[in-house]
Amino acid sequence: MKYPRNTRIFRGQLDVAPVACLFFVTAILLFLHSQMAFTPGVRLDLHPSTDAKRPSLYIDGEELFVYQGARMSQSSFEKRLRADSDKDTLPTSLILQVDPRVSTNTINKVQQLSAELGFAIEPPGTRIELPETPEQPGARTPSVIIAVNLNGQYFFENQLVSKKEDLQERLARAAKASREPMTLVLKLDKAVEVDTFVQLCEMAREAGFSDVILGTRPMIKPPQEKAP
Repeated sequence: MKYPRNTRIFRGQLDVAPVACLFFVTAILLFLHSQMAFTPGVRLDLHPSTDAKRPSLYIDGEELFVYQGARMSQSSFEKRLRADSDKDTLPTSLILQVDPRVSTNTINKVQQLSAELGFAIEPPGTRIELPETPEQPGARTPSVIIAVNLNGQYFFENQLVSKKEDLQERLARAAKASREPMTLVLKLDKAVEVDTFVQLCEMAREAGFSDVILGTRPMIKPPQEKAP
């Protein structure tokens, strides 16, 4: 027994408008997703530097130093830099990258060595321990990030700023260049004094920022035991 069939092969033209709309919406979401959602934290570029005058120094979780392709202990790293200093081949600066598990004492020793031998330390790699809070605030307007580490160093958009006057100037330029009210996101180590927070808020107000958000990290909740 044969049943009648009403199915016919479509031989007309397809309407490309819905397909084009879906494509452009997907492209907009892909290109603007970083601006639509606030991502907490300080961005780190983990690609090693190939500049001989600015090599990378990475300290891993076991507090071993990875420098110019070699993995060594802290004492071996110090001996190598002192030998380079005697040969006048010491780099002008090091790009420091640090695992979060590295102790502050180890980082301080590297900074003391840089002050003694006369080379600079550049971000990324500065360790900032943010205070905990149950809820992470977000920025609804265009924002810039200022980070302050345990040693009181200022970082504007991941760039080290040594003078507060330069920091004030950069804030003013950012606020002036934006067409919308700006939000300043502060990433302060929890050991930073309150006076630093107050000074940065005052600098943001003078520069023309509308809001200030103190960056935090979510609290780690202990696992809940199941009821018997």
